Order: sequence, then structure tokens, then C-alpha cells
Amino acid sequence: YRRQRQMCIRDSFKYSPEIYLHKLREGDDILFDKHVPIEFLESAVYFACETQTVAAGIVTEKTIKGLFYKKPFLIYSVRGYHKWLKDNGFELYDELFDYSFDDNPSFEYRWKHIMNQCDGILEMSMEELEDKEKFLKPKIDYNARRIRELAVL
Repeated sequence: YRRQRQMCIRDSFKYSPEIYLHKLREGDDILFDKHVPIEFLESAVYFACETQTVAAGIVTEKTIKGLFYKKPFLIYSVRGYHKWLKDNGFELYDELFDYSFDDNPSFEYRWKHIMNQCDGILEMSMEELEDKEKFLKPKIDYNARRIRELAVL
């Protein structure tokens, strides 16, 4: 009996997002419950809500996923979260997102500001979004390298 090779999460970190997407498209024997879906990999922008949004901020897979898989992202989290990312060596995507909400103490204000930005992204044409993504590519690649440095991958 010969077992087919199945990728695990650790295996997926060995590949660049581009190679991983290619493997998914080619029908590699992926365990879908342990990997991001192909729709995520094909998306242009990533919005997420971190585990903590009021008291204390922690970085979880929700943020790491955007960095590792090379997605410009906006995270709903605690006050000052994006500043913390910048202070720790990550580039923000100022050309795509307005981070002025980040230092506001109001939970509701930050939430509404991010939701308005989601609406703005959804109103963009694919061409406009692709142009912004090309322009942001140096930052996106830098952030992917930075998260790998910190993760010692």
C-alpha cells in the first residue's frame, strides 16, 4: 500500500505563495482543512479582525496570514495596532488604506472607519486594484521577508 503525499501546514510554509497557489490549481493532494482556500490566495486585499480589539493586542495567524501570503491588509484590532506593526519593522500600505483611525480610542469609530474602507475597496475596479497591488509590491515583498525573519523560516 502506497500512501499519497499530503501537504501539511509546515510544508506550505516551505513554498512561496505563488508556488503554493500553483500547487492548489494543479490539484496537489492538499488537506483543505489545514490550508488557506484558493479564493484567499487569488484575492487582492485582506481584511481581518484580530482576537483582541479592546484591551490588549496580540499578533495571531490572522495578521501573519496577510504578511506571509503577500496580501495588502487592514486589521481590526486594538488602538495603535498598525503603529505597533510599523514600530516593529513592517511597512504599512498607506497608498491603499487610511490608518488615521488607528490611534482613536473609540472601538466603534475604528470599526466604522475600517468598514468604510472595505466599501471603498469593493467599489474599485479590478484594474485599479491590480494597479495598486503592483505599486505596493515592494512593500508586500518586504513584509513577507520580515515575517519570515521573525519566524526564522
